[in-house]
Amino acid sequence: MKLDKISAAMPMVYTVVGYSLNISLLVYRCFKLGNPIDIILFLIMCIIYLAWSVWEIRISLRELKLEASTNDKSTLEIAGIIKNIMIFAGLLSLDNINLIIWTIGIVLIIGGIYIRVSAIKLVGESYSHRIREIVGTPIMTGPYKIIRHPSYLGTLIIHTGLVLILFNYISLIALILWYANAVYRVISEEVVLLRNIYYKDYIKKTKYRLFPLIW
Repeated sequence: MKLDKISAAMPMVYTVVGYSLNISLLVYRCFKLGNPIDIILFLIMCIIYLAWSVWEIRISLRELKLEASTNDKSTLEIAGIIKNIMIFAGLLSLDNINLIIWTIGIVLIIGGIYIRVSAIKLVGESYSHRIREIVGTPIMTGPYKIIRHPSYLGTLIIHTGLVLILFNYISLIALILWYANAVYRVISEEVVLLRNIYYKDYIKKTKYRLFPLIW
């Protein structure tokens, strides 16, 4: 029982630990940038990302009330570690902001947030950070008409934009690992979702899992 509660609390633990480390580094980096324009651009990026993260916290809180799930195969915990390394490494080496790269990165971040939030809102209260079986029929509208896992695609796009702005080789490697973990998680999730007879019909209509026209 204790292990179940610990497992359910892990998303919140990673959020709290990650924010504690990265916000401290964020403040330090603001002082190091020096250029007022760079600081403004940097803070805009941080506010957008943190606003989305705070919105997601309610899902982590809801997770504490749900039954434990062992379907994740530790992919959620791995994702939490990778994300914190990705952000920490990027913040650690940031020296200046390139306006063109920043603009592309911000567009990706906002676009990714839009895709992910739209997907989560369609699922509603049954959305979980853990891999769980579907009760009833799967969502087939909005981004779910194009790919079967739009919330994952959204977070991949968000962090691609983030790494573009906060680029260094460690954060790039972490991003690649983030993609690999997401692909593995999708494969693991599909095994669970296919237990639902309606999902078998859904995959016939929506052929792509994560990347439109690719996979």
